[in-house]
Amino acid sequence: MNTYELKKYRGQLFSDLSEDNSVTENDFIDYSLDILLDSKLIDNKSNNDSYISSFNESLGNKTYFKINSYIRSETGERLQIFIVDEDGLFFSDDESLQSTQEYYNSRFKLCENFINLAFKKKLNNISDQGQINALLNYMGSSDGMHEIDAIDIFLVSPTITYQKLGSGENLKDFDFKDSKVTLNFSRLKEGHKNEYEQFSKEIEIYKHLINLNYLYNNYLMAGNRSSLVIDFKELDFPGIRLTEAVNEEKFESFITVFPATLLTKLYQKYSFRLLEKNVRSFLQFKGPNKGMRETLQKEPEKFIAYNNGLTVTATGKTFDENGFLDTLTDFQIVNGGQTTASIYFSKKDGIDISKVFVTAKINIAKNSTEDELDDLISNISKYSNSQTKVSIVDLRSRNSQLGRIKNLSESVMTPTSKKWFFEKSRGEFNTLLRMSSNKNSIEKQYPRDKRLSKEQLGKYYSAWGNSPYLIKKGGEAVFRIFIEDIDSKEITRNFFEDLIGRVIFFKVLEDIHGTRDKAISQIRSAIIPYTISVIHHYTDNSKGDDFNFFKIWKDEGLTESAHDYFYDLMKLILRVIKDNATSDDLSENSKKEDLWKSVIGSKEIQDYMISSNSQTLLKEYSIKKSDKKKLLSARNNAKPVSFESLKNASVLFDKGETFFKRIQMEFYDSLSKADNYKIDAIIASIKSIRFADAVPLNDKTVQDFEKIKDRLIAIDPEKFDNILSEFSETDYSKGVEWVIKKYNEVMNGDGDFYTYFKGIADIAASKDVKFTSNFKEISDLLSKNNPPSLKNIYYLNFYLNSL
Repeated sequence: MNTYELKKYRGQLFSDLSEDNSVTENDFIDYSLDILLDSKLIDNKSNNDSYISSFNESLGNKTYFKINSYIRSETGERLQIFIVDEDGLFFSDDESLQSTQEYYNSRFKLCENFINLAFKKKLNNISDQGQINALLNYMGSSDGMHEIDAIDIFLVSPTITYQKLGSGENLKDFDFKDSKVTLNFSRLKEGHKNEYEQFSKEIEIYKHLINLNYLYNNYLMAGNRSSLVIDFKELDFPGIRLTEAVNEEKFESFITVFPATLLTKLYQKYSFRLLEKNVRSFLQFKGPNKGMRETLQKEPEKFIAYNNGLTVTATGKTFDENGFLDTLTDFQIVNGGQTTASIYFSKKDGIDISKVFVTAKINIAKNSTEDELDDLISNISKYSNSQTKVSIVDLRSRNSQLGRIKNLSESVMTPTSKKWFFEKSRGEFNTLLRMSSNKNSIEKQYPRDKRLSKEQLGKYYSAWGNSPYLIKKGGEAVFRIFIEDIDSKEITRNFFEDLIGRVIFFKVLEDIHGTRDKAISQIRSAIIPYTISVIHHYTDNSKGDDFNFFKIWKDEGLTESAHDYFYDLMKLILRVIKDNATSDDLSENSKKEDLWKSVIGSKEIQDYMISSNSQTLLKEYSIKKSDKKKLLSARNNAKPVSFESLKNASVLFDKGETFFKRIQMEFYDSLSKADNYKIDAIIASIKSIRFADAVPLNDKTVQDFEKIKDRLIAIDPEKFDNILSEFSETDYSKGVEWVIKKYNEVMNGDGDFYTYFKGIADIAASKDVKFTSNFKEISDLLSKNNPPSLKNIYYLNFYLNSL
């Protein structure tokens, strides 16, 4: 990674976020939130826009401060504040750098000033801007001061951090010193009406710089998270000794004992990152298990005997000179998240945990790939003796159902011959973009509003239900609902069209709601799922009707009259939420089931939904179950053809054999014998494609080259891009897209593949095009639910070049 790559990435990013490169602060935060959620630095995307920037003279001098937005963690003890380095948005590419730590510290200071002033109630009268008032009231209250234990400041900066060294440039990473804020406050004593207790506490403030170095590194890692390294000496717990139980080639296991005070410190500092791969990380930790709490209160010294302890995974370890544990790399609590959180919240409630110890089994996966580590964790979770029975579902990108959806996204076209790009693994679209010499064509084919991550897909799909308060929270809990729901479903073309109908419905409502100064509200992330759930509730299933997502799929949107209807409905829902909310923080309150029950049970919503406008809308977008069954059975819903492997291979074939020979020559010193063997296999396949004994290009070879390519880009991205720019693409990808389009025309019509392609073969023959028998071979393969081969595409191009 170097400054050339980062500046190029910055340009790509800005053009992707805005057509005219006028990226706003909110645009940049929204983009960053997806990456932070994927990195588990935040546990939900329920971001509250709360821009405030000013100075305060009440302390006798000018105190500048700023924040852009905030998130409160699901468990309440963590406040996360976001501040954008606005200067960085206006730098030119050559100026997009900051080389001094002082600059970033000055930006962090703006947020620290806000935190101090907010806790002292110095800002409560300066703004009437919705969500910021809710945050100020919360931070200035005794409940807020009691609940918040840690604050994360995320400085989101579109800058590159490096320093010049002679004629070169050296990228830099900065460590920012944690700080604290001390609070003294009184709180009503539990069980008393008028008696107050005095409290004094320190709140930890952790600083995170999210700059282009960080964002681009995440992009290069294609969503693979950076490892969490626990330094036990840094945490003031230097005396932990491990007892070895097993030591194999790729796996070793140790037994140890953790003091409960260590667990509370780990949870406070790292929170949900500790539980990143924990199958029970989605469970609520407030209100700890009754049995554990009683033991902590009455028999703390026996907790170690009564509790099953923790199961931890890591990928590396170090010891100090005395043989005590120094660090654990990629530390994850796989089993025992409930125990950890229960201890933390019990201590928070005043229970003494100084005598509490917890056994821990630490499993080290040595020299393991990300997939191997995932498999280890999945099996540990599956076979561990858990305290809470939880169904095991595969939440990874390798989930077979997600794979089937990916295949359908590659093959199914909309009625206007467009496709949706489902990014099953983060970085897939950027990989496609990088390997293409016609990036504009790729971006035009898949505009940003037609690209979907697996998390987005889960949210859009699951919003159709009666739990909008869960959808508002977002994160893993919603994705888990999605995976569990589709786990037993047959993933067919009909399923995919219904799924995309739900996606379009959600996204159109977002457009109707609007953003920023044109928005209906500041809580769009609540209004949209609440609106969808109201419609779900009033779709009259008792009369045998379903909401018609196939109509939305076919129309690729909603009618103008539906736009007007939903605009009015969302304004009404906002009013009802305000009337029924139990706090002024509407964003947080909308995560509560009680608020949803109040909204759906309100007279205002009931009256609106029996109005003539609502009945007209529901009639227009409902379909009788019996009619839906006939429609689905009449449609061609054969097993979908998977074009994914063919498409991936065609991208490599487009480059031609000379490209790969050039890669071998230019990166000679960076390629191993195994690398060259894999590239030779690609060259052999390209060279032999026209012959009867053509060498097939399998999925593993394609995947192997992806890894080689990523490594070469990291070594010298400018050289790799220069090689790419010298080679224009051939027609393999064009041929694959042509086949997919014709496949969809048959699937959406009444004909069959043989008749359809025979007609094309007759046209080709009239033009004296060679290899017309190739069309029959393609039709035979498609009729058997198989894709054509690259050899078929090679011969097809003789016809396409004649058009």
